[in-house]
Amino acid sequence: MIVSVIMPVHNGLWTVDRERDKREGQEGHSELLGGRRWAAPTSMFVMSPGMGGDFEIFGRGQSIDWTNSGSRFMLTSVIMPVHNGLRIIERAVSSLRGQTLDDWELIAIDDGSTDGSFERLLQWSRQDDRIRALRTEQNRGPAAARNEGIRYARGEMITYLDCDDEYYPDYMETVSRFQSKGDVLVFGYDVFDDGNPEKPIQTWDPAPYKNILFAGNVAAPLGVAHRRALALEVGGFDEELWALEDWDLWRRMARTGAEFLFLPFRSGLYHVRKSSRSRSPRLTDKQRIAFQSRLVTGSSLYQGSRQADRGIKKVVLLTSLFPFLARCAAAGDFAGAAHLLSRSGFASQAFCPSKWDADSNGDFECALSDAGLPFQAQDTTLGPHAARMIYTRVGGIPVSIFRTHSAQHAEYRNGEPGALLDYFEKFLLTYRPDAMVALNPGPQPDLVFDLMFHVGKGIDIPTVLWLGDEVAVNLTVMQNVDYCVVSSEFLRRQYWEVIGLACQTLPRAFDWDQVHLPRREPQVVMVLARDRSGESLVAGKIVEKLNRSRPDIPVTLLGQDWKVRRPILGAPAKPASDPVSPETRLTPSQVYSAAKVLLVPSLGHALFDRSVAEAMINGIPVVVGERGALPEVVGSAGLVADIPACYQRDSTRVPNADDISPWVDAVIRLWDDSRFYDQISAECIARSQCWHPDRVTPIYADFFRNLRPQPGPPLVPKWSDAAARRLDLGGGRG
Repeated sequence: MIVSVIMPVHNGLWTVDRERDKREGQEGHSELLGGRRWAAPTSMFVMSPGMGGDFEIFGRGQSIDWTNSGSRFMLTSVIMPVHNGLRIIERAVSSLRGQTLDDWELIAIDDGSTDGSFERLLQWSRQDDRIRALRTEQNRGPAAARNEGIRYARGEMITYLDCDDEYYPDYMETVSRFQSKGDVLVFGYDVFDDGNPEKPIQTWDPAPYKNILFAGNVAAPLGVAHRRALALEVGGFDEELWALEDWDLWRRMARTGAEFLFLPFRSGLYHVRKSSRSRSPRLTDKQRIAFQSRLVTGSSLYQGSRQADRGIKKVVLLTSLFPFLARCAAAGDFAGAAHLLSRSGFASQAFCPSKWDADSNGDFECALSDAGLPFQAQDTTLGPHAARMIYTRVGGIPVSIFRTHSAQHAEYRNGEPGALLDYFEKFLLTYRPDAMVALNPGPQPDLVFDLMFHVGKGIDIPTVLWLGDEVAVNLTVMQNVDYCVVSSEFLRRQYWEVIGLACQTLPRAFDWDQVHLPRREPQVVMVLARDRSGESLVAGKIVEKLNRSRPDIPVTLLGQDWKVRRPILGAPAKPASDPVSPETRLTPSQVYSAAKVLLVPSLGHALFDRSVAEAMINGIPVVVGERGALPEVVGSAGLVADIPACYQRDSTRVPNADDISPWVDAVIRLWDDSRFYDQISAECIARSQCWHPDRVTPIYADFFRNLRPQPGPPLVPKWSDAAARRLDLGGGRG
C-alpha cells in the first residue's frame, strides 16, 4: 500500500488565533465542548478532482520502483500546497527527507507563487527522485492544491504537510504501521507560536473528542491520514469554503461510515504564524464569483455542498416563552412559521430555556394560566441540580420549558448551564429532529445559546438562525449556524453589506384566521410610534397638525405595545371610562377594527413592521416612511411619504410643519376622497396576498425540506473592495 502526503503552500497557512484566545481567557486551543471554534485553525481551501488542466507536472518519479518489495512497509506518498513559502518551506521538506521510513513520495503543488518557491521545488525534484513539483499560474487556494495532489498521488493513503509545519521523524513509519487498521488515522501534534518563541510548546490531543466529530474540528490536516479512495468517494475538499474545509471533509467521510482511528502518537510540529490565512482570511476569485452569484439569487451560500437528501420532517424551535405568547414581531414569525410547517406535514416542537425570559421572574405557570393554556409540571434532577419541566401547547405546537431553580435570578448557579445542555442533548436524541431553528438573541454574547447550537451541530442537525429586524447578531454563534433567515430583501442586503453575512429571505408568516377581521368599523386615523425619541416627535407633530387643520378627523397616537399615548383628538369628549384613553393598551384586533388609516413614520433603517402588513391584510391604507424595509413591505400599494434625513431615531429636534406636510396631506386625501380610499384599500388587500398561507406555505416547505448540514457558516470575509460588496438584489417597491 502506498501512502501519499499532501502539503499546501500559501505563505504558510492554517494557524491558531493564539492572541485572541489569550484575550478571551482561553489559553491553548480554542475549545468549545471539546471542539474548536470555526475561526480557529483548520486548513484552508479545496479543489474538486478533474481540474488539473492548468497544472504542469515536474519531477522524475516515473522510473522509481515504488513497491520496494524488500521492505515490510509500503510506499508513503506526500502532498504539499505552496504559495510564496520560500522562506519557510525548507524545514518542512527537510522534516520529510529525515523520516525513518524512506519509502515516500512528495507531491508539491505550487499555487501561483511569485517568490521563487516553485524554482526551489524544482531544485529538490532534481536532487531527490521522490519529489514531484506541480504548478498553476493562478492562486486557487490550498484546498484546490490539495485536491490536485490527491488526484496525482499514487499512494493508497494520504497525509498532509503545510509548508510552515514539520513532521516528526517517525511519522511516516507510524502511518504505514497502522494504515490497515482504519480508514482515517487521527494523530495529536505539538503547537509552537512562531511569534512568541518563549511560549512553551503545547500539545493537541484529539482523542478525548473523538465522539463529537460533528461539534468541532478535532484535528488539522497535519494530524490526519486517510485512504485516498475515501477522499475521492466524497469529492475531496470543497473549494468554495474559505475556512474549515478540512473539518467539512472529515465530516463527509464520517457520514459514509468510515472508521476513524485515534492514535496516541504525535505527527509533528504545527507552527502558528501571524500572517496565516486563518488570521487574515481572503477569498479566491472562484469563491468570490460563486458567492456573489448566489447572493444575488438568494440561494444557499454553499449550494454545491455534497450531502444526501435527509427528508426533513421534524423541526425544533428554540425560543423564549413570553414573546412566543405575546406574538411579538420576530416570535410571531416564529410561531407562524411553525404553523405553516405543520400544514405541510412537518412536526414542530419548541424548547424554552427559562433564562431567556429574564423579565418573567420565573413565574411560567402563572403566565400560562393567564393565557388560558393548560400545562403539566414535573420536577426533576440532573446530577446535583433541581429543575422543573413544564409542558404545554401554544397554537398546537408542543412546548417544553426548562425551569431552573435560579430562574428568578440574573445568573445561573454553578453547573446549571451544564445541566441544561445535558437535558437539551437528551431532548434532541429522543425527539430526533431533522432541523433546529432559533430566534436571534441579539448582539450580546450568550454562552448557553451558543452551546445549545453547538449541541445541535454536534448531532449533525442542520441549524437555522432566525434574525430580527435590526442588523445585530453575535458572530460567535455563527460557527454553529448553517442558515440565516430574514424577512425582507432590504434586510438581507444590509446583513451582507455590513457584516458579510449571507442570509436567505422567507416571507413573513401570519396566522390569517387570527389577523384577518371579517368585520371592521373604521373610524380613526392611527399613528404608530415605536419609541419615545425621534419617531415620537415626528408622530406627535403629525397628530398636532392634523388636530389643528382638520379637527373633524379623529386621531390616536399609539406607542410601544399598542399603548395609547394620547386620547382621540378632535372627537367629542368621552367619559372617563372610555377604553381609548391615555396609557390604555389596545389589542391588535381593536386597532385594526377601528383604524381607517395607519401611519408609521419610522426613522429606522432595517425595520419590517408586522403592523403594516397586518393592516394591509385588513384593507387598511398605510402611509410609511421611505427608509428601511417598509417601502418593500407596501410595494406598489400604500403610500410612501418623505421624512428629511435630519430626523433620526435618537434625534431631539422637533419637526416643523412643512417637514410633515406630506403625511398630513396623505391622510386628508384618504379621508375626503372615497374613491381614492377604496383604490388604495383594494391595492393593500391585493399586495397582502404575498403573505397568504396558500402562497407562503410551499415556500417554507421547500426551504425546510432542502436543509442540509452546511460545510461552513454563511459568513465570508469582507471584500477588500467595499464597493464590490454592494449588491443589486432587486426587491424594493413593486
